[in-house]
Amino acid sequence: MVTRRRTVSNVGLPLVAGAALFVGGWIEGVPRVEDDLAQRLNEWLLVEGFVGVTSSFDGQDGTLHCESPVEDYYLNYALTEGARTWGVRQLSADPSCHGDASVTTQPPATTISPSTTVAPSTTASPPTTVAPPTTVAPPTTVAPTEPVVAAVFERGTYLLRGTVADELQRNQLLLSAASVVRAENVFDELRVDSSSPVTADIADALAALVRATPPNLVSGESGFDGTGIYSSGVFRDDQSRRAFESVAESLGVEASLTERPAGAACDAPALAAQLNAEVAEQAVQFEPGRATISVDSAALLDRIAAIANQCAGGLTITVTGHTDSTGSDVDNQLLSERRAAAVVDALVERGLSPETLVALGKGEAELVVVDGIEDPAASRRVEFTVVVTDSEAP
Repeated sequence: MVTRRRTVSNVGLPLVAGAALFVGGWIEGVPRVEDDLAQRLNEWLLVEGFVGVTSSFDGQDGTLHCESPVEDYYLNYALTEGARTWGVRQLSADPSCHGDASVTTQPPATTISPSTTVAPSTTASPPTTVAPPTTVAPPTTVAPTEPVVAAVFERGTYLLRGTVADELQRNQLLLSAASVVRAENVFDELRVDSSSPVTADIADALAALVRATPPNLVSGESGFDGTGIYSSGVFRDDQSRRAFESVAESLGVEASLTERPAGAACDAPALAAQLNAEVAEQAVQFEPGRATISVDSAALLDRIAAIANQCAGGLTITVTGHTDSTGSDVDNQLLSERRAAAVVDALVERGLSPETLVALGKGEAELVVVDGIEDPAASRRVEFTVVVTDSEAP
């Protein structure tokens, strides 16, 4: 289990204060906010497989430009999900994308953490129009024991560690991580030292790799070892592998990627242990007496989904709900079933296959008793079991 470290919100980083505060501190020579937003959104479009679609910005207001019209479903996806890019106030499409009328989509109230969404196209080739930095040092593909700086994505969390040259680089990496996972799941161990060999170009390339990792890899690490940039990880499927490799190659980095296991190749007991360790440390919270999951559990559910996604399939994950003894047996049984189903729905929303998940309720049948006395808070819990259903590895 990933050790909890100080998160972005605990180190004074202005993640919620808005893009203006961050941009206001930029020093001379740093690209304008429009260029930064366009670069990050174009990279996202590349990762999602939109061919011939680029963006431009006027302040924080963006416009999509298309070489040819895009079907309404995919255009709405690009507008809705693209608007979640950190710093974007609103996103619209010019007539080249959507017939003879533009479409505008406001971003959601919380724009730091985009929702986990399946890419709209499974056949489109990634575009190659993003212009990455061209002065990055030659890459290496094997991570050293102690890199100068590294970004480690594992089990739904980002750990940033090592040394950067200034606060601008530090903020850039932290904001990039917080644009693809919730801020609560970003852990900061970065140090600032003006003698660090990390240049602005290296920081730009690492930030791009940080943003490309969670949409495509179930786990991964990118960093700079003092000689070159390295990147490695476990990819979701062939499309995500191609998308990540396209980003890496555009930056001059050779990514070392492996495929996630499936069926008997997965360690089902270890996977169950990881899932149950998460909910043992922080329980899934529900509204009192209801099956509605509290918004405070969103980051936890992100981590649970990321752990479950370590295996490609061939497993059944059973989500079991439990209640305390307050109320009737019948009501508690129904409540436990509904709460288990709510967790399953939340995991499906985060990209898990519904065929992999089963909801089970046990009501008050398995209370947690300490020294002969029920512990109601501990009794109200969710547990996971994992079994292999497909003995054939891919």
